[in-house]
Amino acid sequence: MMNNNNPQQLQAILFDLDGTLTHTDHIHMLIFKQLMQPFGYEITEEFYKERITGKHNPEIFRHLLPSTYTHEEIIAFGEMKEEKFREYVTSEKCMQPLLGLLELLSEIKNNNLKVAIVTNACRKNAEFMVSTMEIERFFPVVIIGDECVRGKPHPDPYLTALKALNVSASNSIVFEDSPSGIKSALAAGICTCCHYTIIRQSTPLWL
Repeated sequence: MMNNNNPQQLQAILFDLDGTLTHTDHIHMLIFKQLMQPFGYEITEEFYKERITGKHNPEIFRHLLPSTYTHEEIIAFGEMKEEKFREYVTSEKCMQPLLGLLELLSEIKNNNLKVAIVTNACRKNAEFMVSTMEIERFFPVVIIGDECVRGKPHPDPYLTALKALNVSASNSIVFEDSPSGIKSALAAGICTCCHYTIIRQSTPLWL
């Protein structure tokens, strides 16, 4: 699905990371299940979509962990969750680029278009995922939501990417899969293509 603000002469393509370049929801959901079970939560697909997808860890765990947890403990819990995510991916060797992505990125490079990743993932996860998929050569620019004044769904991450690439919103396209990411890109005035992935699937369903 694409919004109606079609770009002018295309100069840049901006990509979300989780769920857009690789399928990760099923992995994140598994880690959340393991971590939150001792607190009495049953992390169903519906629960995951409504209360976790597209949100930052501090926001997620502030609502899920007991009120006795301090801000520092919430941050540490989120960092531990992401470490377990990286450990699982490494041990299971279960992260691959989505079908057709490498061909698309090669075509983009051959046409001299600028590219960037714009993600709410933490810097360690983003760099780990890009390295694991061996796509570093395609992405000289990686924008992290937590390193901006405001993350998604605010426009700041995509506005930061436009500035880093020295392109305008009217000459760019975004590929996104989450409601918060779509809101962020549209708020930045960028033509946005969105798709969704289903947690039980390993391939995307494109709209």
